[in-house]
Amino acid sequence: MVLLCGTASVASARTTGRRGTQRTSEAEAPVRTPQPPKVEPTPLDGPRWQLTSYRGGDGQSVTPLDGSRPTARFRDGRIITGSAGCNTFTAGYTYDDGNLTVSHPAATTRSCPPAVMEQEAAYLAALHRVARYTLSESTLTLEDIRGVTLLTYELEPPPVIAGTEWRMTAYSDGKGAFVPALRDVTVTMAFGNDGKVTGSGGCNEYRGKYTQTGEQLVVGTLILLTRKACPAETLSQERAYLAGLQSATRAEVGGGQLLLTRAGDTRVASYTAQSAQQP
Repeated sequence: MVLLCGTASVASARTTGRRGTQRTSEAEAPVRTPQPPKVEPTPLDGPRWQLTSYRGGDGQSVTPLDGSRPTARFRDGRIITGSAGCNTFTAGYTYDDGNLTVSHPAATTRSCPPAVMEQEAAYLAALHRVARYTLSESTLTLEDIRGVTLLTYELEPPPVIAGTEWRMTAYSDGKGAFVPALRDVTVTMAFGNDGKVTGSGGCNEYRGKYTQTGEQLVVGTLILLTRKACPAETLSQERAYLAGLQSATRAEVGGGQLLLTRAGDTRVASYTAQSAQQP
């Protein structure tokens, strides 16, 4: 009896020792976190392109409607954004030594005149059929798998942001989200040709200065001209909007819409054109 108990005790000690060694070994093993593959930039990344012609349903080349010319911009991370003439869109793309495929574009749902909507549908459908591209200094041509030209673009001139009053439709809330503007609260912004920016934050009026070089935009310190008492939700939106506005570094205009972004293509605020300012 004594010998058996002793043997069992020794076995138990050995087992415990082995388990202890095993746990120590696992604890010391380094934990490796998989890193996502790095996406290399493509020759298409950067410039903003404006459509000059597209292939119509009858196979003929069609010139876009004045004032509703679609655009496209290839961004870091294999993303395409732009205006389809009425709505803005986003699509993913793959690139391989001249071959190009575009995912089905996701677009906003604004309603525009029938002719504009018809053009938009044709443009987005053609974009999804792209398989190849040809790029020069100022022209981009997108083709289907047979080499038939679907879309032709030219470099877009610098955006004109002055002379229009813009109404904010969505903004960065300062917490990592891009959210719609509050209903029944009007937030506006107007860029003057004199380098001044003015507007309403939804509660208080503000003003400041800005500089623009091409698509690059810098908004200086903004000053509140009024100190009104407004609902807490309105004031919270106003504070987040004005703080984000001063972080903007790029302006994009298309289809009567303005989008301000900052480093990394992070959206700051989006707007729709309200009316031309009187001189």
